[in-house]
Order: sequence, then C-alpha cells, then structure tokens
Amino acid sequence: MDVTERGASNDYRRRLMDGMAAAVAERGYADTTIADIVRQAHVSRRTFYEQFASKEACLLALYAAASDRVIRAIGEAVETSGDRETQIVRATEAYLARMAAHPVLTRTLFLEILAAGPAGLQVRSEMNARYASFFRGVVQANGGRLSPALAAAAVGGINELILQAVLDDRIDRLGELAAPASQLLRAVLAVEAGGEAR
Repeated sequence: MDVTERGASNDYRRRLMDGMAAAVAERGYADTTIADIVRQAHVSRRTFYEQFASKEACLLALYAAASDRVIRAIGEAVETSGDRETQIVRATEAYLARMAAHPVLTRTLFLEILAAGPAGLQVRSEMNARYASFFRGVVQANGGRLSPALAAAAVGGINELILQAVLDDRIDRLGELAAPASQLLRAVLAVEAGGEAR
C-alpha cells in the first residue's frame, strides 16, 4: 500500500468512526446497524468491511482513537504548566474540556461502550489504566509518588463524575467538574504522602 492509499484508508477509517459516533448518538449502539454507520460516513458497506470486521470492532477502535486524542490533549496541557499543582489542574481542565467539546463522542464513550459487553469493558479498563499511568507519570516527574491503585481510584472517581453528568444531560457543563476533580486528585496525593487532604 503506497502513501496515497494509506492516506485514503485512514480517511475512510476516521469517517467510519465518526459515522459510528453519530449513528450511536441517534439510535443507540444496540440498534445501530452497519447501514446506519456507512450512511453517516458517506461510504459503502464494502469500504466498512475493508476497515473493520464488525460493528463492535468499529466502536472499540473509536474508543481507542478518542482516548489517544484525549491523552495527547492532557499531555500538551501539562507540558506548558509549572509545578505539580498547576499541572494537575491543567490536566483535569484539558480532560473535561475535550469531553465537553465533543458531546456526541462523550456520550458514546461513557455509555454506549458498555453495550459492547466484555470487549467494551476490556477496552474501557485498558484506557482507564492509561489515564492512571499518565497521572502517575506527572506526579513522579515532580518528585512525588502515586501508587497504581490510588491512581486508578482517582481516574475512576473523575470518570464517575463525568458519567453522572452525561446521564443528567450536562455534558456542556463538564467544566464545572474541574474544581471537584482537582480536589479529588489533591486528596489522593495527600493520602499517598501520608498527609491530610486539603
């Protein structure tokens, strides 16, 4: 496959994942069909099967790609920050801002992924582990310490706040979670350090 073909393939793949997100937002994952996805993506059914083996594979790829973009956005926010406290706040704000900017995708990632059953739970678990690892890296880069268990608990807590906002149809107000999410992270760090959360 030459560069042009690879570029076209990547474009189809991106369009199909966008089509998946739009179709799921419209119909829910369980009722979404391949026909719905290709209609939203403006490609053929044949193109779909050249990129994905199934509807589930497309959803899982969408989840992974979206998570990669979120982690990059968080990383960019942290790179321009100063001390650990500022980095925690900026990373949290970047995470929530990314979710708020893409409400259809956020709903898909936080609700519809569960409809993919064990495979959906697996990819969700893997991505949460990546977020937790990222936060541990930020803490360690600043001379601190954060155990895998507490990092996972912090990420799980923030994601639970986001999930509740999604269920309450408040995705556009995710920015309001920045303060409690940052407080949660600071509290976890204080516990890890053996001190009291502020």
